[in-house]
Amino acid sequence: MYWIVGMALLLFLFFLAAFSIWNVYAIIRGAPFVPSAKKRVETMISVADLQKTDTLLDLGSGDGRIVRRVASLVKEARGIEINPSLALWSKVLNALQHKKNVNIRCADFWHYDLHDIDVLFVYCIDHKMNKLEAKVKKEMKPGARVVSNGFKFSEWKPAKEEGGVCVYQL
Repeated sequence: MYWIVGMALLLFLFFLAAFSIWNVYAIIRGAPFVPSAKKRVETMISVADLQKTDTLLDLGSGDGRIVRRVASLVKEARGIEINPSLALWSKVLNALQHKKNVNIRCADFWHYDLHDIDVLFVYCIDHKMNKLEAKVKKEMKPGARVVSNGFKFSEWKPAKEEGGVCVYQL
């Protein structure tokens, strides 16, 4: 019986160590995992003006709470998460909640092509916003929207701003 508890504890510690290592890497590449408050998520959705024809991508989707929340409002809700532990957890939660049009990918968003994205949800650290702004302008199509949670692009004026959330229109 003790060996089962010991194995469970060892598995938990392994998961915690892997999560921590990937979270440090995520901070270096863009932003740490910081779950968005429910009120902030609702503000992001409200100002995004989501349509049933939209393909939405949540950069750094974490546990997938945003993509699951918007799944019924858009054609496809995608999440990209660099931390494999979070990506796996998100996929499990999506399966348990039977989300059909939700797709989570474990990858680095700096290597993800944004050409077919209509709405991009972003939570990115200030010093990475200039790099992200250049990527968005280069890859996203005219009319696409970027919804930024808490951080602003330096060269781009928001089309809408509410409660710390900015919407940028290409």
